[in-house]
Order: sequence, then C-alpha cells, then structure tokens
Amino acid sequence: MEFRFVNHSPGGSNNRKIIRSHVMKGKNSGKTHVSRGQTRRKQGARDEPVLPSRDMITTLRRMVGNDLSTYSPGAELPPHTRLLFHQRKQTMQHSQTYWDPMTSVWFGYLLTDKAFLHVSLSMTAAWLDFFEYKEHESPAAIAHMTQAFALVNQRLSNPEGTSDQTIALICMLVCQESIRGDLERYKTHLLGLARIVELRGGIHVLEEKDDVIHKICRADIQYALHTETPPRYNYDSVPQRVRRQVSQTETHSQRPLSTIFCTAEPSTRHMVRELDDISVLFASGGRKWKLTAHEYSATILSLGYRLLQVRDQGLQNLDAMQDACLLGLMCFYSSLLLQLGRQRHLVYATLSCQLKASVDGLISGCRHPRLPSTIMWLLMIGAISVLEKEEDVWLLPALARVSGMAGLKGWEETCKGLKEYPWIGSIHDGQGERVWERVQRYQLDTME
Repeated sequence: MEFRFVNHSPGGSNNRKIIRSHVMKGKNSGKTHVSRGQTRRKQGARDEPVLPSRDMITTLRRMVGNDLSTYSPGAELPPHTRLLFHQRKQTMQHSQTYWDPMTSVWFGYLLTDKAFLHVSLSMTAAWLDFFEYKEHESPAAIAHMTQAFALVNQRLSNPEGTSDQTIALICMLVCQESIRGDLERYKTHLLGLARIVELRGGIHVLEEKDDVIHKICRADIQYALHTETPPRYNYDSVPQRVRRQVSQTETHSQRPLSTIFCTAEPSTRHMVRELDDISVLFASGGRKWKLTAHEYSATILSLGYRLLQVRDQGLQNLDAMQDACLLGLMCFYSSLLLQLGRQRHLVYATLSCQLKASVDGLISGCRHPRLPSTIMWLLMIGAISVLEKEEDVWLLPALARVSGMAGLKGWEETCKGLKEYPWIGSIHDGQGERVWERVQRYQLDTME
C-alpha cells in the first residue's frame, strides 16, 4: 500500500484555485457571478431618492370596517353577539336613507349610560334567539334582561324617571317584547310609557324632540299593528322635502290601487294615493337622492297613523277588494318598519290571519278585472312581511294557481307586475324572488 502525506507547506495561488474549483465543482454550475465593483455601484445608486410623478398614487389608505368596528362597550360581548349588535345599529339603512350611527344621541347613551347599555344587550340577545327560532330564551338573554329590568326600575324610582333616556329605555323594552311576541308585557310597558308622557305634560311637550317622539310613536304604531286596538297618539308631519319630491315624481293616474279605491270615501282615496305615491318615490330614489333618518322616520310614522285611522273608521264602507288591499297596504307598511336586517320579519299574527281570510274570499267569490295581479301582490307582500314559513302549506299552492291565472312565466315578468302596486325594489325584490323560487320548487314537486 502506498502512503501519501499531506503537504502543509504554503501552496501557490494556482494550486489553491484548483483545489477550490474541484471542491465546488457541480454546485455553482451554470451560475453567473457579479463582480464586487458592479454590486457596489448598484448599492450606491439605491441611496439616491426617486421622486414619483405628481399624478402617481404612491400609497392607499386601507380602511378596515367602520367606526362601529372600534366600539368597545362596557361589557364582554361574544363575537356573534357583537356582529348582531353592529348590524342592529344599522337596521334602518337601505338605499333611500343615509344615517351615521356615531352621531346618534342613542349611541352616545351606550357609552355613558349603564342601563341603556344593558337594555341594548338584552334586546340584542332577544334578537339572536329570534333569528335562530329558539323556543326558549337563552341564558344570555335572561341574564341581560334581569340586569336591564333592575337598572330600569332603579331609574324609575329617582328624579330621572321621566327623562328622555328613560323614555328611550322603555321604548327599547317595548321593541324587545315585540320581537319576543309577548303582547301582554308589550302592553304593560306601553302603559308605563304613556304614564311617563303624561308626567312630562303630554305628547305635545315632546314635539320638538324628534328622536324621542319618533320612538314613542313607533312603539304605538307597532302595537296597533300587532292588535286591533287604535293607536294612542297621532303624528302627521311629512317633511317638506319629501312632499316636493312626491309632487315631482311622475305617477300613473291609472295605477291599480287608484282604480280599486275609486269608489271609496275621499279620505281613504287620498291616503291610498299618497302611500302609493311615496312608495313610487322610494322605489325610484336610488342614487339621485336620499332621505335623512329623520325624514324617513317622520314620513313612515305619518303614513302609519293615517293608515290606521282609515282602518279604525270601519271596514263596512269598503268592498271585498278594497278590504283586502287595505290589509295589503298594512303588510307593505310593516315591511318598512323594523325587520331585523331583512333576515326575519316580526310576527303579526292578527294581520296574517286577516290577510289569509280576505284573499280566500277574493279567490272564491270576486270577479274584479284586476283580480289575478292584485292577489299576486297581496300574497307576495304578505309572504315578505307577515306570513311565516308554516303558511307555505296554503301560500305556495295559492301563488302557483294565481300565477297560472295571470299567465306569469318568470320572475322578471312577475316583478314588473308587482311594481304596479306599492313595491320597493331595494327592500322587496330579493325576498320576493326567493318566494317565487319556492313556488317553482313546489310546482316541480307536484308534477313528479
């Protein structure tokens, strides 16, 4: 065996280059090496500032969420409840209104009033249970409700018992009972609210406080819709800007409701015409103009009281078609009130039963020339606003029959006919199309 010894003597530069080349052979294959001088020149060039042109956008501010996203209440909220809470603060918004919740006096109360915060949380928990069709209240709803009642009762026993904030608290409790469907407790809260208004000197004392009087009137109207009792108050103050817009909106004089109510009393005809005109205005608003929250609320409340006034005058003066259409107008009106972000409508059991009975009577005995299109509108607006899913047992067959009578083949044609009646696309189109799809599935199932 031949031995070779490593030579530690200094090697020449050529030898070292050969050794390095042999060791790295294959690892640097195909690579190009930039000289150090060229690298230094590039680094020096980077240090020189480069100014963008004047018309170049160099940075974009990224907006995540909105002002409500940074709202931090004084109590811990689960993620789902927080999401619903934020949605609730924007329930009034649709394509015809603009509203900044951060400027609302009620939102300010959430930051400064513990009772207001817990009533809001109690109401939010009730909404969540309502969304999920729960038969019993969740522990969160009960816990918040217990704290809310304790704080409200404490407030009622001190000098703040008749303040604007207390009125707002009672109105929120009224709204909560409307969601829960407890009309007895609804009535109790409403009587308490009326007593506070009396202690303040009457409803006329609050006329300059739009936020307060609107809450009182909304609670009053919703209870009258839930029951057949007349409202306690009255409000007639359609804003001038809305009146001007209505006068400038071209409305066909021969719209179906104008023809149907041509033989009704003048006050009834005028109310129907005004409500129909405002529905056309809302439907055509879009980007051209938007109502403020005050204008929208004042308009809706004024229409509500006029509609209930006609209802309470007695239906004996109306024929069967007019009676049914008046119920349809109340269903349409209810869809403009609190509808929980269009995810589920409130339960108006009395109105639902009356609408079904009235439509059944029309189908069996009426021979009006506009019968098919009118019944289609009544059933569709009822399905959107007051009829529950359990009503599909009779609703879907009725809609299938009426669509056949009217010769309707698709949703576009159906929607075009519905817009001859009070119908607002931004509110009703999406829900109406879903009802139409249920009808189509029903027809396919019955054909199999």
